[in-house]
Amino acid sequence: MSKVISELVVSVIAGSMPEEVNKKWEEMAINNAELGNKRRKSKIKTNVDYEGMVVLPATNKLNDYINPTFISRSGLTKKEIISKHYKNAALSFQKYQDKLDTVHETVDGVTSKRYKDAIKRGAKNYGKNVCEKLLAFTGMRFKDTGCAAMAIKWLDGQQIAGMQEFIIHMDGPPIQIAKTGLRSAFKSCLEQRLIQAGATIFRSDFSPDIAKLQNDITNDLMNALANPTLNLVPFETGGESHVDFKGPDDKEAGYRLDIRVSKK
Repeated sequence: MSKVISELVVSVIAGSMPEEVNKKWEEMAINNAELGNKRRKSKIKTNVDYEGMVVLPATNKLNDYINPTFISRSGLTKKEIISKHYKNAALSFQKYQDKLDTVHETVDGVTSKRYKDAIKRGAKNYGKNVCEKLLAFTGMRFKDTGCAAMAIKWLDGQQIAGMQEFIIHMDGPPIQIAKTGLRSAFKSCLEQRLIQAGATIFRSDFSPDIAKLQNDITNDLMNALANPTLNLVPFETGGESHVDFKGPDDKEAGYRLDIRVSKK
């Protein structure tokens, strides 16, 4: 009979971007606007520069993606498609210049005013997207710890004291799971996996099918990296040992990361 030896359930809080972080990103982007435009003008002065630095690299990338035997609906071969793309792109130099000159034009005495205004409009969307897709899982170094970072500490045998506001349930000690010699790889792989899984489930509006798929992948990774000498029950979505994103299926718990480690 299996025995549960370690449990941790932490909330996933998307929250909102602190105003100081949003402001810092906005100021940085605005301050770099003029410098970026000056560098662009110094590097791409003529149509020849444009072809060599923009058109040719883009065309080469396109070449890598098209199957040699591909024929388009209009009957064009790969060679003809690439040739057409190159010619059209090469003729767009003036449009490219005009568009950038317009957004970086000095208006009402402000250099690159249109560009800077666009940055200000986009700042709130930046904050919302980063919170939903990243910070809820990684946390912010100066403010709090996200669920992925907390899970990694717990499964690396480290205490997570001081994070009580995010902890829904905790029982037993933290446990170092990784195989010998794979501790760093375990933490790196699990962090990437939890961020990807958590954000994917969040964006799917908590689709049960997507949650199951993402949790299955996470638990497969746990089995691949777990130390066999610990004699643990294999990790499985909803199983005796698991690392699962759950909810929000009730008002109290909400969206959460549920970790359970059981021994055979």
